[in-house]
Amino acid sequence: MYYLRTRKLPKSGVMKLLITLGLAMTLFNPLPVHSAEGCGFGSSKFRGDEYGDCAESKWQVANKNDGFTSYISLAMWPDDEGPNADSDEDSYIQIFCQKKAIQVYVWVEYADSIGFDGDGQYRIDDGKAVTFKYRLQKDLDGVVLKSPKTFLTAFAKSKSRATFRIPSVNGYEIVVYPKADLLSHRKRFASKGCKF
Repeated sequence: MYYLRTRKLPKSGVMKLLITLGLAMTLFNPLPVHSAEGCGFGSSKFRGDEYGDCAESKWQVANKNDGFTSYISLAMWPDDEGPNADSDEDSYIQIFCQKKAIQVYVWVEYADSIGFDGDGQYRIDDGKAVTFKYRLQKDLDGVVLKSPKTFLTAFAKSKSRATFRIPSVNGYEIVVYPKADLLSHRKRFASKGCKF
């Protein structure tokens, strides 16, 4: 057998390595930061592009087909300049289609419920708040809507945004997502059997 010989780093070396990796991830992370630099609702800049131009927010697309499974997914980070926004960059909404089934996840840290089922609210633009049922993720990092088509139909008809109010262990998390270019992805989802 072949064994890889490793050298043990001193504690100060481990700390330097962790700090360096942390800084690198902060400076070069390509996730959008929405409106943090005053771009206005529905626009964003990218981390590390402090002097770049503001641009319209876009849904991040992921397609996967590894021979075992195939899916398509859209993700959008919350917009800090949305009305009543009280979110951080770790939250996002994901629209997921696999085997002709569509799901909507709203990822918020420390989502909460009694048991694994709960109630939250969403509002389309400035409309009336709608109560929805959700299933809590096992890791408590988000919820999956039990009626995703109802929400997506309303969101597709919106002018600009959807606002969620999700219970968390710290009270409630309010996250606001721009509609952005959502409608440009409808055909792709419909071709996979997930119309909205």
